[in-house]
Amino acid sequence: MPTRILRSARALRVLRAARVIVYATRSWHTVVRLWGGLVGKTLVVVIPAIVAAGAGGVWIVEKDGNGAIDSYGDAAWWAITTVTTVGYGDIAPVTVAGRLIAAVLMVTGIAAFGVVTANIAGAMTTKRDTPKDVDARIDELLAAVNELKQQRL
Repeated sequence: MPTRILRSARALRVLRAARVIVYATRSWHTVVRLWGGLVGKTLVVVIPAIVAAGAGGVWIVEKDGNGAIDSYGDAAWWAITTVTTVGYGDIAPVTVAGRLIAAVLMVTGIAAFGVVTANIAGAMTTKRDTPKDVDARIDELLAAVNELKQQRL
């Protein structure tokens, strides 16, 4: 009797592990679908380019401005914390041009995170068609096309 209980507990662990694997697989497919599209590819290229350009611009205008940004490394750290909306405040631009670049980076960061959030929400709320649904729609369209052909003749 006690061995049966142990076997059933082992089976429950296996079932729990299988459920975790199924959930992880579904999550992975969702991530691939989200980032595999045009928006994901664009974000992967555009955001680092904007961060690099913002860091370069701030470094150029701030290096002689008696501020805390003395090197490109400082400027890159500042740009990353600004775009990700963390903004530690340890480094900040002091010139007008530097603050304008900061404003652009802030808006860019908020927009980028908004796009990511919108894609995740869209993936969670969009009903995916099953192959049976797609086949039914194709059959309906073919029937409609054939009916139009018959009317035309």
